[in-house]
Amino acid sequence: MNYRQMMYLDAVVRYGSINHAAKALEVSQPNLSRAINKLEEEIGHHLLKRDVKGVQLTREGRRFYNLSHDIVRKTMALNQVYQTDADRQTLTFQLATFPQHVTQVIVRELVGQFAEDDSYEMIVWNLGMKEFIQVVRQYKCEIGVVFLTPGESENYRKIIRENGLDYHEVSAIRPCVNVSRHNPLYNRQAVSVSELESYPMARYVEDEVSYLDYRTLDFTRFKKSVFFNSDEAIATFVAQTDAFKIGYSWTRQEYEELGVRCIPLVDDIGLLYLGWVSRKNEGLSHMAARFVQLFEKRYRFE
Repeated sequence: MNYRQMMYLDAVVRYGSINHAAKALEVSQPNLSRAINKLEEEIGHHLLKRDVKGVQLTREGRRFYNLSHDIVRKTMALNQVYQTDADRQTLTFQLATFPQHVTQVIVRELVGQFAEDDSYEMIVWNLGMKEFIQVVRQYKCEIGVVFLTPGESENYRKIIRENGLDYHEVSAIRPCVNVSRHNPLYNRQAVSVSELESYPMARYVEDEVSYLDYRTLDFTRFKKSVFFNSDEAIATFVAQTDAFKIGYSWTRQEYEELGVRCIPLVDDIGLLYLGWVSRKNEGLSHMAARFVQLFEKRYRFE
């Protein structure tokens, strides 16, 4: 076996498709397939299987990949540090996240740290909690940003462990209320849940992993609700109306730039948790490690 074969397998797992991996590597699909077939012949095991979900690792494939993946990542990191400009390769990084401002902020910071001549490909998957746990477990994404609500915190920690992932908690904070100048509560120093009932509530479509849940806050008491599938859309809507959202102070600065305040809640409805997940006992690529460094630096002491 050789490094090229391991790199090809790594790309197939990352993109979930032999065709997509071949395009990314700028090689022909038949050549890539032959390289992996030769690898399978050399080790005496099938590594990949095809099904309706695309290309998946076999049981032996997962074992082989767990070992070869770290070699590929470390080799790519060494190349990035020591290769000449003429040999410079494209850095790749795939990140899974619930659609939040906290992730967008760090992605912008990460992009800003690359030089003009750097080549990179970053893919950010905005997914529900259960979905992105699966894409990290299946090697489609290297890490995932985790946002845990009070009522579902322990349940998702268990799911994360059962899927062979490590959870790295960064910080825990109490929820706040986000409102703009269009809402009469804008100048208040603190707000109770009961005071919010007469205003529209902006929230995520997916209740299961929305800012809070039914175990800590009874959503049925709010008779006016507007649903969105991204934090950015919610923030924009709140900035332009008298609507509110139950949110967090991790991105207070970004919200204030939109004219939206983060006002403390009087009610004690539990803590919100922010962290990231990765596969157990695996090193991170250069880009993933840098993302985590920026992520923890910004949110660790909130």
